[in-house]
Amino acid sequence: MGKLNRIVKVGMTVTALSLSMSVNAQASHLNSYRDLITSSIGGSSQGNARRATGLSSYMNIYGETSAPLGFMSFCSRYPSDCTGGTTRPSVIELDAGSWGALNEINDFVNAAVQPVSDQELYNQIEMWDYPKNKGDCEDYVLAKQKRLIELGWPRESLLITVAIDEFGGGHAVLTVKTSIGDLILDNQRGDILPWQQTTYTYVKRQSTSHPALWVSLSLVD
Repeated sequence: MGKLNRIVKVGMTVTALSLSMSVNAQASHLNSYRDLITSSIGGSSQGNARRATGLSSYMNIYGETSAPLGFMSFCSRYPSDCTGGTTRPSVIELDAGSWGALNEINDFVNAAVQPVSDQELYNQIEMWDYPKNKGDCEDYVLAKQKRLIELGWPRESLLITVAIDEFGGGHAVLTVKTSIGDLILDNQRGDILPWQQTTYTYVKRQSTSHPALWVSLSLVD
């Protein structure tokens, strides 16, 4: 990837949210933040490393690709959430405040939404929507993205991402572009990891230049 163009300071904008966390939760998130920084510069992080070292902190991009059909349907129902765009992609400056906010949102949505399949919930094979209290992986991602945008985080740093899990199934996560690399918010685990420390094969994700455009993360997608 080319040099990332713009770093956004969000620690001050999330102060109110961070203050709502318990003292124990703040301490836990601060410790995990320190572990994450250590891991990002090549140290150990409590045995979290799962992928070969040497991978870039940011995912490689292999040009534009088609958007998932479920996302296209979502945009037809929520057109204002698929508009905008910028020529200067944003990167979140990761500090204790922004790290705490990421964990707060990730924990809250993961706890608030009960996992169910689209077939069970909507009687459809694929349906992307903001969840009320039930949903599948894409719905978790949409909820996390929406809540972070409402806190003032730039949409172009919060990217819906499609992957293949270790069992060969399709999965969706939220990629957050930060000053230490691409971080993954996932409904299947509580901790937030750098992308290269996850077990997923990444296929495609939203472009940083426009929410309706998608880019390939693989030479074959």
